[in-house]
Amino acid sequence: MKILLINQDWFAAEWRSQGHEVVIASASPPSSGHDIQFATPLVSLDSLLQQFSPDRIVVHDNSSPICVVGLEDTQIPTVFYSVDAHHHCHYHKYLAGSFDLTYVAQRDYLPEFVAHGGAAEWLPLWASRIVEASAEKRYGAVFVGTMDPRLNPDRVNFFNALKAKVNLTLEHGEYWKIFPHAEIVINQTVKGDLNFRVFEAMMCGAMLLTESSGNGLEDIFTVGEHLVTYQKGNVDEAAARINEYLADLPRCRAIAARGRAEIVAKHLPVHRAATVMERLETLTKRRSNLHYFGMASNYATIAVVYERLAVAISASAQVQAMRCAELGLKARERMTYELSCHIVYAATCSDRYLGNRMGADLIRRLMQAYPEELLFRFAAIRDHLNFGEQAEATELATVFSNISCEDAFATAERLLSQLLSQRTR
Repeated sequence: MKILLINQDWFAAEWRSQGHEVVIASASPPSSGHDIQFATPLVSLDSLLQQFSPDRIVVHDNSSPICVVGLEDTQIPTVFYSVDAHHHCHYHKYLAGSFDLTYVAQRDYLPEFVAHGGAAEWLPLWASRIVEASAEKRYGAVFVGTMDPRLNPDRVNFFNALKAKVNLTLEHGEYWKIFPHAEIVINQTVKGDLNFRVFEAMMCGAMLLTESSGNGLEDIFTVGEHLVTYQKGNVDEAAARINEYLADLPRCRAIAARGRAEIVAKHLPVHRAATVMERLETLTKRRSNLHYFGMASNYATIAVVYERLAVAISASAQVQAMRCAELGLKARERMTYELSCHIVYAATCSDRYLGNRMGADLIRRLMQAYPEELLFRFAAIRDHLNFGEQAEATELATVFSNISCEDAFATAERLLSQLLSQRTR
């Protein structure tokens, strides 16, 4: 099988070892081991297919909107792996409608993907590299990760408080050079996510002390057998656990050994690669009722991200969002309030940038097709008012029997101003 991987090289080595032809396309330079380098944030799928013609396309989440244009149009079966649903569920759950299969790393978010029509399955993360455990222990308890109060003030506050209570080493950089030499690795999450550090710490032969979180942690591991937990943010409990297990090293090391054995048996890249390959072999095209609207939300998110960084890129993404919205409208796909926010943002900003009213025209047609989504009507009212078309705005406002036209006008201005300011701040 010929497989195009986009963004990450996950599973490439495993599939190549089985005889599959795998090409990796990303923004990383070719020296990183990736085969095709493209400029972000917008590159056409056609330009990639001119260099490699795959049987399947797998897009790995890199915590940014998907930058490849045209995935929604291809006849090649596609897979999306959502790793950071805890950050991006607001559009990933819709984006899943544009793919033939979506894997979700954070299990607690899976129902939202399914509820919005995505063909979605849980695929937890894994130990990203093989690391041998070490009998030489230099650290008692250690944390390896970013300690930037601007990015994660709660983490910094937690570890500063914990360090005042126990002998704790805080490091950053190459975990595989540190974890094998620690008795205990403590893990702290951003939003209760089942993160890579869980698997990496256990792989290295340290006892993992991690937050008692959801997202499938206790479905694949047993507390007290493979790892130990503490309540998120509870400094006293975390300190007590560290002191308890450092005072009983045979028990600590037994848990570490069982944890590592579980990782080696079930949670390596080869295990996840096999799971995905089994589905790739039989994967066929599907069409959901969010096929185009889902991708419209992705392009609108690109437009938001680049609105202040690169206006031309943002404008291109707005055009792509409107194109997908047009196709979704033609197919009479399902609409939600969140999707209407994405589309109204893209259409309104596009008109502002291009100096026309194509976005406003699209909004009016969406208003007629989805009258229950009142944001379209308020956006249309605001557009008419901006162009001095009082009569047209009044006609649209008369549908509201419980408020006056003046109140409808004020509501339209308030809603659209809030939408645009919130999405560009």
